[in-house]
Amino acid sequence: MSKYLHLSAITILVSLLLPSVAIAENNTMQLDTATEVITDYKALRKQCSSSKGELRKKCFNELSSSNDRYQVAKKIVRQNNEESEPKVHYLSLVN
Repeated sequence: MSKYLHLSAITILVSLLLPSVAIAENNTMQLDTATEVITDYKALRKQCSSSKGELRKKCFNELSSSNDRYQVAKKIVRQNNEESEPKVHYLSLVN
């Protein structure tokens, strides 16, 4: 009987931990994707700045269409930075 209880306890513990691991992995993947989106957007912006004529127009149209995704990616990275930083409030002195 005690062997059965031991196995049941282990099964319950594992089933409780697995969703937490999956959630953490999903957040990491989301952060990695967001970082990649930001890097790609900045590279495209730099490429657009150096292009000329009709190619420049097409490049900036593509940049404009990816702006929403870039804004979401920046928000994800910003939220992750806020969660990882200690919650310390700084006071400034005004003379």
